Amino acid sequence: MGNAVTNWDYDTLPAYIEMGYWRGLYDSTTYEKMHNNLCPQEYESIEFRNMRTDPLSKPCKEVLDRFDELTDLINIYDIYGKCYMGPS
Repeated sequence: MGNAVTNWDYDTLPAYIEMGYWRGLYDSTTYEKMHNNLCPQEYESIEFRNMRTDPLSKPCKEVLDRFDELTDLINIYDIYGKCYMGPS
């Protein structure tokens, strides 16, 4: 299939936020905090932003850090695959 990204604004983190939530990869509280603070929209085009001069807002940084903690060890290309990392 190759790289399925056709639009960097929608096919990267904003898509992962939705896909991850609807597949139970993280909790409703984190999802609601992201949307209440408009974090997916704020994060769009982040690779084109200078994070020193145009950083994320504090609420978005905090909730996206939490999202990263919850999804850090997930293989996003095979979320239903066998886990070889053990029960922890």
